[in-house]
Amino acid sequence: MKTDILALGLALVLAVAAAAPAWADPWGDAYESGRAHLAKGEADAAMADLDKALAVAAEGMQKANTLYMLAAGEFQGGDMDAAARRLDEIIAYHDKGGFDDREFFKTVLHRAALVAYQRKDREAMDAYTRRRMEVDATNPDIWEIDAAADTYRHRDTGLVYKPVVAGFERQAINVFKPDGTDVGGDYVLTGDKGDISITVYATENIPLTAEQHLHSAVQSLRAEMNLPDLVREGAFAPWGDAGPQGRYQIYRASVAARPAESGLWVVADGQTHYKMSVSYPASMSADAAEAIDRFIAAFAWPKR
Repeated sequence: MKTDILALGLALVLAVAAAAPAWADPWGDAYESGRAHLAKGEADAAMADLDKALAVAAEGMQKANTLYMLAAGEFQGGDMDAAARRLDEIIAYHDKGGFDDREFFKTVLHRAALVAYQRKDREAMDAYTRRRMEVDATNPDIWEIDAAADTYRHRDTGLVYKPVVAGFERQAINVFKPDGTDVGGDYVLTGDKGDISITVYATENIPLTAEQHLHSAVQSLRAEMNLPDLVREGAFAPWGDAGPQGRYQIYRASVAARPAESGLWVVADGQTHYKMSVSYPASMSADAAEAIDRFIAAFAWPKR
């Protein structure tokens, strides 16, 4: 994690198109000098220059960027608490209208979550992650949002994430690529025997068949979670006879020393693929199968 945040600071330095010209304002001179010191690992010198830059920074992105680089310097110097406070300062500045750059704000939230992880503050890490998801979920270029119905319609595919589907409650809306070509929605059905979790993904521009995609995804899942035993596999048809069929596989493993089952469902509509990732306690296997079928039947798949 430390390398990741430090690398970000270095990447920001390398991303500068050109050095500040001779007529640059005092902010530019101090800011560029601070970035150069950070790139060399000279945290103390960087902080001195960046403090000078902050003192003369114009409101808006000059101030926001300077605060961000100060956070990178504090991290580089090993002061996680100071880095967290600095990132919180940027978030508060955004919330007061100090800047409105959506992608930069997402980066700040992501880095704040990483710093929280370093500080072993799981609650804060989860809060920053949820906030970042909320930024994605309100992007009008990606979603058509019906506030009254609380639905999110993916503009590219027509997939609709409703608040409740067959008893499953929506937990989050996710955007995995900034252009909106890879999105997902998380659902949970809570019960006395345990919870069933389903995430529905819509991913564009996949040059694979559904079978190839399922095989590749299952191999990754098995490597990550050590899923040794195939429980069952088969076909499913989100659109009935009106569209393509997909395939699914379910595997059994132990999660936190408790038997669990995890599976993947994949269907391809051309190069746009829809995938479901499902998990639940192994003791719920029969009940889960029925609940998943109800979810598939009730979900608002894109119209064909």
